[in-house]
Amino acid sequence: MNKYLLPLLLTAGVAPLASAQQDFSLVQSAPTMDRWMYPFNFSSGSETSAATFGAISEPGFDDRDAQFLIGFDTPDGFPSGLDPNTYEITSLRVRAAVSTDLRFQYDPSADSVRNLYATSDPEYIADSDPGTPMEIYAAGYRNGQTVWTFNEGSPFSPFPAIPPQEGVRSVFPAVFDTMGIAIDVSRQVRQRFESTPMAFGITAAVAPGDWVPAGTTFDFNADLSNPATLAYVRQGLSDGRLRFVITTLAPATGGPGGGSGYYPAYYTKENATAIALGLTASLEIQGRVLPACDPDVNCDGSVNGFDIEAMEQAVNGDFANFCQNDADYNKDGAVNGFDVEAVEQGVNGAPCP
Repeated sequence: MNKYLLPLLLTAGVAPLASAQQDFSLVQSAPTMDRWMYPFNFSSGSETSAATFGAISEPGFDDRDAQFLIGFDTPDGFPSGLDPNTYEITSLRVRAAVSTDLRFQYDPSADSVRNLYATSDPEYIADSDPGTPMEIYAAGYRNGQTVWTFNEGSPFSPFPAIPPQEGVRSVFPAVFDTMGIAIDVSRQVRQRFESTPMAFGITAAVAPGDWVPAGTTFDFNADLSNPATLAYVRQGLSDGRLRFVITTLAPATGGPGGGSGYYPAYYTKENATAIALGLTASLEIQGRVLPACDPDVNCDGSVNGFDIEAMEQAVNGDFANFCQNDADYNKDGAVNGFDVEAVEQGVNGAPCP
């Protein structure tokens, strides 16, 4: 059952009052949707477990071959529909439990993509510890699909799975460039680039290097200091839909569904054992909804040049004529000339930054 806590509840789509700030704790104990993203998964969203493994540099397959897509829709009453910059996020955790028993070794640390180059490659470096990390990424889309259209029953790709094809999955694990464009990391070994996930899977139940028993839960705590991650989460809260992709570069050794190999699989929301034991994937976000921007920063009831002057003074440390709680007017994490510029634009009738 999805649930949430919101000390001061707002109506979805209605901007908060300029003088109010609403703390929230969003807790969802099961996904709205989940899907084994594997080209030979012909049962769409009804799988009871989702294996994650790699097909490293195998022609016709993505390096990150089998992936686990998890989606959470915010519940009715949660304040979605607001300007993304009004969501200040202090923590985000996705928790997932593995369904495989003693199938892989726990690795909580980052590995280099160069660990997976051929040993004869001059750029190859050996992995310094056993195992391959479990990683979570934002979800990117292609083939005309979006967060609004792709669901558990949607095709993996509009292209046939046989013969296999690379780079065609409609939803993929993504990092973002400086323009905010989603870059697919599914083929990063053959494309030879490093990537940083939103989080690595961590647990206190086993020690690094230990074999992981079934039912072990892993926490993916998002690094919100990454501006792209923060922007993705903020947009998801505004949309009311958050999607994540759990993946690994742990290689399979062939055969249907990954064959043998040392890689994790996760309980899905369709798994009766997971439902009974509370082991379905879950989401927890802590944060607050910031006041909507109001260019009347000196609170004299008028929007004019005096507000620009008050913002300039606040940037220089003088808050005598500045009345709002947060001098970071444009919510970019800093108080500087860009805030003055944003207030000036607001005085001239521009919308919130």
